[in-house]
Amino acid sequence: MHPEFKILLILQPETVAEALNQELKQGEDYYFNEQGLMVFTVKYHLKRGYCCENGCRHCPYGFRKKQREKEQGNKD
Repeated sequence: MHPEFKILLILQPETVAEALNQELKQGEDYYFNEQGLMVFTVKYHLKRGYCCENGCRHCPYGFRKKQREKEQGNKD
């Protein structure tokens, strides 16, 4: 699969926790935004220990998706 193709999955917290093999706590590890989507907190990202480079709202690692796309556009 081409690395630019990404799939957005809308999952229940229990499903995500099961997939990650850890217990998630609402309000501490995640919350639901106005659209009802699950958003991970800074605390969760730090607990996970690495950046997924998906442009997460609360990324503590400094990754900015739009900045990366701009940089890639300049390389072409």
